[in-house]
Amino acid sequence: MNTQRYPQQPGRMSKINDFILKPGMRVDLVFNLKSLSPSSRPSILFDVDETKRQVIVDQPSQKIRPGTLIKEMHISFLINKDSSLKTRVGYACRLLEIINNYQLSSKDVTDAIFD
Repeated sequence: MNTQRYPQQPGRMSKINDFILKPGMRVDLVFNLKSLSPSSRPSILFDVDETKRQVIVDQPSQKIRPGTLIKEMHISFLINKDSSLKTRVGYACRLLEIINNYQLSSKDVTDAIFD
């Protein structure tokens, strides 16, 4: 994933330099952010590799299928800037693989996405 700069405008993601994603975080997968009609799908982080800057997230309820046209993709989330202010931040990323039957630690399986 590449760190991306975002304008400090309402409804936009802010710049982030550190890789602060952690398993269990709620995230949004944002598609075509720069288009006139971007879309987002809520998800949860399953696994994070900080060294490779790669993550595995839960397949959203509105599933991403092989062959889905994705011009650009971002993963975004909220952080606390101080005690009362939350800021949306994010990373540009790309879809590497759709994983069917991803093994969870509870021995359950689910579908996942590798970015």
